[in-house]
Amino acid sequence: MVLYGKSPVYGIVDGQQRLTTITMLIAAIRDTMVDYELQALAESVQNLIERDDLNTNKQFVIQTETSYPYFHDHIQ
Repeated sequence: MVLYGKSPVYGIVDGQQRLTTITMLIAAIRDTMVDYELQALAESVQNLIERDDLNTNKQFVIQTETSYPYFHDHIQ
């Protein structure tokens, strides 16, 4: 993976596809937990995908432009 920028926000030069695939796997785990009525665990897993920023607004950990808005709306 190749990143650029300053903490806490980095841009991805190479590795976007890997991160997208990992996010999809995490989302599938979250959805399975919901199916098994493990809501607290599902919410914990969701925190790997979406977190509060400094103003307590929800922000996706991975911001993507190529598959937006489908990726945000249906997977994250």
